[in-house]
Amino acid sequence: MKDDTLYLIHISECMDKIDLYMAGVDRERFFKSILIQDAVLRNLQVLAESTQRLTDEFKEANPDVEWLRLQGCGIYWCMTIWVLISRQCGIL
Repeated sequence: MKDDTLYLIHISECMDKIDLYMAGVDRERFFKSILIQDAVLRNLQVLAESTQRLTDEFKEANPDVEWLRLQGCGIYWCMTIWVLISRQCGIL
């Protein structure tokens, strides 16, 4: 049986890191800092991947969490931020 503990630790660590990286950061600073962008996007990716790897048993035991929405949210935000950054840089 697969153990969800590692994935839950990843999820928690990613949320903590995103909070840390974004503390006091406004939109302008976010778009000016490739390091902050990269750090936030990477942690959103790991968070989304980790939620996808949780067992069905764990998800069923925690029905108050919208798992599909959470999984998609990480992917959605990664793509949204990438598009915004690309537009800001004149790529799109």
